[in-house]
Amino acid sequence: MLIFRTIDGSDNNLANPDLNSAGTAFARTTPADFADGISEVREGVNPRTVSNAVVGEGDAAVANTEGLSGMM
Repeated sequence: MLIFRTIDGSDNNLANPDLNSAGTAFARTTPADFADGISEVREGVNPRTVSNAVVGEGDAAVANTEGLSGMM
C-alpha cells in the first residue's frame, strides 16, 4: 500500500487503482451535456457562476473572497 499519493493520480483508489488517473477518462456522475453534443458550452451556463453558487452557499452573487473557484 502506498503511503503518498502518486503525481499521476494512479492508485489513489484502492478499489479501482486507475480511477481518474492521468490518461484515463474522467469519471462522471452524470452524462456530459454540451450545446452541440460534443464540446460547446450551453448558453447561460458559466462555471464561475456555478462555483460561486457552491462556495457562496447557494447564492451565485457571493464570490469567493480570494477569487478562486470551488475546486480550490
